[in-house]
Amino acid sequence: MKGLTGATASARLVCALLTTAGAADVVLADREKDCRTQHAYLVISGTTFDRERMAAYGQALAETGIYKELGAYYLNAPRPVEILEGDPPDNYVTLIVRFPSVEAVRTFWHSDAYQNRVKPLRLDPPAADYTVSVYRAVDLPTYLQTHSGNAGNDTATNCKPMQVPAS
Repeated sequence: MKGLTGATASARLVCALLTTAGAADVVLADREKDCRTQHAYLVISGTTFDRERMAAYGQALAETGIYKELGAYYLNAPRPVEILEGDPPDNYVTLIVRFPSVEAVRTFWHSDAYQNRVKPLRLDPPAADYTVSVYRAVDLPTYLQTHSGNAGNDTATNCKPMQVPAS
């Protein structure tokens, strides 16, 4: 399993082990179901080199309407309020975008609008050096479910989208 990320290698190993027990199809079906129904987070983090170009990128992204179409929105402003540990570069940012599912993240990422109209605005030369990752949401702990009135899988369901200032 050389060359695979740790999570991918682990998932394939579990599926390979379960195949002998005849349970791999159930695991894969559940995993695909999670990709279509469990909230997901697109996390963008790294160093911004050209803030003006990234502002134009953000404007172009907003103009596509793809986040609204897919039910995605920002969870945070990209610049930290405070650094509690570590020494990141001055232009280091982290932006988290909530999507209704992993599949919705994939739809966004591979869309013609993003790949051909938006993403090129931050490339050649690079306006930033970002790592872009996708994470599945976890269920709310029971002590929060009763207080928020939300029995879904995260607290963001009742939040309104925020406008994110240019990083």
